[in-house]
Amino acid sequence: MIHVRVHKNGIEMYGHAECSVNGQDIVCAAISALTCSLINSLSDLAMENIRQETGSGMTVIAWQKLTDKGKLLVDSWYLALLDIKSGKSVEGRPEFQRMLDNIENGTDEVQFVLVFKLSR
Repeated sequence: MIHVRVHKNGIEMYGHAECSVNGQDIVCAAISALTCSLINSLSDLAMENIRQETGSGMTVIAWQKLTDKGKLLVDSWYLALLDIKSGKSVEGRPEFQRMLDNIENGTDEVQFVLVFKLSR
């Protein structure tokens, strides 16, 4: 499961889609490509001052303040992520259900969370 958290000053992504074996997961590949494009576009097109850290199953992008161009790029990235459909239920997944409960109860200061799984 990939957790995406968008905050006022950045984006945090953790996890794996687990739709296929490592290196063949099309959901991870799609999200990675979109996120790499966002990082490059923020830096090279919008000339934003961002910090980024990437690793296996982890990407963090941080900024102090985005210009209107930068905000548009993040919005575009977000819309593209929404096009990747999630078809997995929370049944039998207590960690996922606990995360949803924390968000609903306001015990987590996350603005929104996206979770990706490929429908089968």
